[in-house]
Amino acid sequence: MSLAEQARKRAESAPDRAFYEWAPRKAALDPRNLWDDEGLHPLLNAAPIVGNVLDAASTTASLNRGNVELNPIVRPIANNAPVLMAGKLTVGVLTALAADRLAVKGHRKLAKALAILGGAVPVAAAVHNTRQR
Repeated sequence: MSLAEQARKRAESAPDRAFYEWAPRKAALDPRNLWDDEGLHPLLNAAPIVGNVLDAASTTASLNRGNVELNPIVRPIANNAPVLMAGKLTVGVLTALAADRLAVKGHRKLAKALAILGGAVPVAAAVHNTRQR
């Protein structure tokens, strides 16, 4: 019996099911399957995190080349690379968690859209940062 099956069995018999909602799930490793039976595919969960980390790294590199941060929200922390990376990583993780939670609650199309957009927008910003001189 896998860990996911054990957790599901405990969740069904436990009086407090909310505790087990974040229990380990079986990983859907088949790339053709974009969702497992409960949450998003792990690659879709990773998209916002990877996108935001790439954006933070390219922003730091762009600032080191003498460019300026155009985003007024990020501008105050842009010159502090560790704070920028921590902030962008936090945004990516929270976006991934929100998308996965939406999928678990049954809003799979919305969850997929959030995960894809949450990864694509920062990647577009990272590409823009790398194309600046």
